[in-house]
Amino acid sequence: MKNLSEKMQNCFSQSTMMLLKKVGVISKHMGYKAYLIGGTVRDLFLREENLDIDIVIEGDAIHLGERLAHELHGIIVSHKRFGTCTVATPEYIKIDFATARRETYIR
Repeated sequence: MKNLSEKMQNCFSQSTMMLLKKVGVISKHMGYKAYLIGGTVRDLFLREENLDIDIVIEGDAIHLGERLAHELHGIIVSHKRFGTCTVATPEYIKIDFATARRETYIR
């Protein structure tokens, strides 16, 4: 497995990196795991900064989002039915959190 932290530091601004580290610290403290997903990962490989960050949480994404919004003095909009939320920081960075879940569909 390759460590992508250097690539992340070259791609994301210092404030975005500090925000991602804060998400990591909070999730670890809460006993959760957090993973970058979606367009954030795509843009990392394309070396483009993206102020719309997508993170999946193995745990309660809304609970984590509430704590992050509180610590950052940000705004949170949650969707309890889906286990998702969006946190907007005062620096205009938007983070979408989703609770990891398993879905099955009947064919």
